[in-house]
Amino acid sequence: MLCHLFAQEHRNWAIAHVNFQLREEDSDQDEYFVQRLADKYKVPFVSRTFATQAFAEEQQISTQMAARQLRREWSEQLTTDEKFDYVALAHHHNDQLETMLLNLAKGSGIAGLRGMLPKAGIWIRPLLWATKEEIINYACDHQLTWREDRSNAEDKYQRNWVRHQIIPALQKINPALLSTTQSTFQRLQQVEAIFQTEVKRFDNQGLTKKNDELFIQKEVILNHPQAESLLAGWLSSYGFSWHDAQQIVSAVRDKAQPGKQFLSNGYCLWIDREQLIVTSREAPPNFLEWHEAGKSTETSLGQLRGKVIEREHYKITSDENTAALAFNQLQFPLQVRRWEAGDSFQPLGMKHRKKLSDFLVDCKVPRYDKEQVLVLLSGNEIVWIIGYRIDHRFRLMERTEQVYEITWQAH
Repeated sequence: MLCHLFAQEHRNWAIAHVNFQLREEDSDQDEYFVQRLADKYKVPFVSRTFATQAFAEEQQISTQMAARQLRREWSEQLTTDEKFDYVALAHHHNDQLETMLLNLAKGSGIAGLRGMLPKAGIWIRPLLWATKEEIINYACDHQLTWREDRSNAEDKYQRNWVRHQIIPALQKINPALLSTTQSTFQRLQQVEAIFQTEVKRFDNQGLTKKNDELFIQKEVILNHPQAESLLAGWLSSYGFSWHDAQQIVSAVRDKAQPGKQFLSNGYCLWIDREQLIVTSREAPPNFLEWHEAGKSTETSLGQLRGKVIEREHYKITSDENTAALAFNQLQFPLQVRRWEAGDSFQPLGMKHRKKLSDFLVDCKVPRYDKEQVLVLLSGNEIVWIIGYRIDHRFRLMERTEQVYEITWQAH
């Protein structure tokens, strides 16, 4: 039905097929059928074969999840390579109802209960309004042929069990189930839209994004009557669940100590004094950049600019991102890297060396910021903890004739 409708309304379209190699000869016959369909409508045909079962075992996920992931990633790449705007999927209302019931059984928020959207990014589902029976009737009326996946008749998969056991039982209570749930999905989708509007309304009051980090003001969480839902809305794209949001809000209300953290698969949420900070869990790789005298050095985190100034014309600035060093004490090129365990230096004003880790604790640098701290080295000695303190041995003295002023500008 979907191809028949597209043939009547569109010129620039193609048919794509994925062979998951899960049903032996049937999988190859499906591919042949779809290819003949593309020939019938005189549109391009593209296909891809995956060793789905092997991929599922390698990733330790279900076969259905593996197939969905492979199909989705390939489709996204295909739209980019072939410059198509959308991927049209033939999900119908019965699929919608099955999805909602599965989500309900497993536990879900409003996004899971409102079902699939007619349009979400590049994905469009033009047939969500139609039931399976209506689609079959349309195909018969227009003498269209189709193939049935024989695994649909089995109760091996959860979705099939819902289809064959749960929905018929519910139809005994409400014979018009497929009709009445159309309205239910429309209402739930509007409820979710209202919820998302409410979440966005608080974005300017409670959210700040900087690079890959998210900052959430505690005050907004403490004052909102539905704080768990608000926080869950903000954190859903970072892999945090409703249960996580409940625990985080509880910790905020209980005045948990700064430094307490919550983890999702890819992110870490830190509780700070006035805010919550979400950062990537991936440890950033260290790097080494060389800085030549008087040059500008670009790093992955920011830029260093240096210049030589005569001492008699120089006035020390209080800017924490600017360091004034004794030029004659430096060995060029200087080096820039992230700090490492075991680093030590002699902080300005002190007579003895101090471990950099202890120095950062004394400065009350949050744990989530420590990974970003950079050091500037001359030879093997740290001359500046960038943005914090220079080394006492490289300070300006009366006999200093030239100043090396170096400025840090973060990206």
